Amino acid sequence: MPYDPQRDLAPLTLLFQATFVPWVGGASRFRGIAELLDAARRTSAAVSYASLGNGHPSQVAIETVADAAGVRLLHVPFKDAGALFAAVAGGEVDLTAFSVNTVAGLAASGRLRPLAVAARSRLVSHPQLPTLAEAGALAVEMHPWAALVTVAGTAPPLLQQLPRDIVATLESPDVRQRARDVGFELTPSAPQAVLDRMYADASQVAPLVDEGRLVPF
Repeated sequence: MPYDPQRDLAPLTLLFQATFVPWVGGASRFRGIAELLDAARRTSAAVSYASLGNGHPSQVAIETVADAAGVRLLHVPFKDAGALFAAVAGGEVDLTAFSVNTVAGLAASGRLRPLAVAARSRLVSHPQLPTLAEAGALAVEMHPWAALVTVAGTAPPLLQQLPRDIVATLESPDVRQRARDVGFELTPSAPQAVLDRMYADASQVAPLVDEGRLVPF
């Protein structure tokens, strides 16, 4: 990127987080995440996964699970989500990872099937889905998130007022309900929490880059 997000942006507040779910095609040979990882252990690159390109959260999520399990999967990057979901639904690629709301239509039609939830606990909206730990994988958490920021050097009075106004909006019952309806958990925060999340994610991803699991652009 032509900028350093930790240097050139001024944080305002965390906005929301979602939870990733590993998805396979409705007719997939894999009935669970443990079975899929066992296949990858037996033969390197025997299991393929789709993402929206190098460094996309969908790739980071699956490589984090694969790293925890000590396996290697074949990465198949796509330029658009439609082609990606069609490939997984049709069995051309074994696996992908997105939040429930992203693939709601395909899941409802049975074209995609969830394997587990990459979280500490089950989703309130889908209590039938086991967590990764319950499904036989290591307890990995993957929560794609968003924050609101402005540019570094913004006037201090604005940096004080904007977070207060935004957080007040996020905490309104109507906004919270709308977020829940589309599968997001609102996470209003102090500005420092944005920086903390950036540094935590950078620390988590760095070993994946060092191991060659994630390839820099």
